[in-house]
Amino acid sequence: MITLGISSFYKLNNVKGSGNSYTFLNKEELVAIVLSNWHLRKAGQGETTLDRKVVVPIPVDYCYTGFTRDFNERTYIKTKISRRKGQPLNEAPTITNYIPLTYAVKNYLKMEEAKYVNVVCYSAAVLLENNGTRTTDCDFEIVTIVCSPIADEPMLPMTMANNELEMSGYTKSHYTSEEYAKAIVYWQGRIRVVDENTF
Repeated sequence: MITLGISSFYKLNNVKGSGNSYTFLNKEELVAIVLSNWHLRKAGQGETTLDRKVVVPIPVDYCYTGFTRDFNERTYIKTKISRRKGQPLNEAPTITNYIPLTYAVKNYLKMEEAKYVNVVCYSAAVLLENNGTRTTDCDFEIVTIVCSPIADEPMLPMTMANNELEMSGYTKSHYTSEEYAKAIVYWQGRIRVVDENTF
């Protein structure tokens, strides 16, 4: 049986108000559920085997998306230049468009409902690629949780590009032109909702 831990990247980036998916399951519960569903794992995006990056489906209970489709040309949208939390300082900053949580609550914007939940796990070897680090001594670590209205949510296009080019803080992967196109179409109709006190 493999051993599974939780990465510091997950702990910093998959929290309520981050604009990313999150769960109210505690870390012990999350690890237990992922291990109980380990036999359902499949290769992660850009992968062809189960030895590097895998995606494990789990039940949707207590899991939530961090974005909305409930916006139009009058919606208040802000922009911030930032780096992902917990990543090296030489990681290139990115531009993030978002709706402030206070505005979303005040205007009753609906968050997109999670109908599928996939937990992304990286092997110890992958975590150490490109000057990366490990948080535990486990065989695999949970690096993110993806709560989505569809079964196979595309990765953010900018993340895909950074992975493809093996930019600092990212892990080498290859994607097809169709995967890029689907990701762009999917994400152009969604936007993060962010708690500015923690973003």
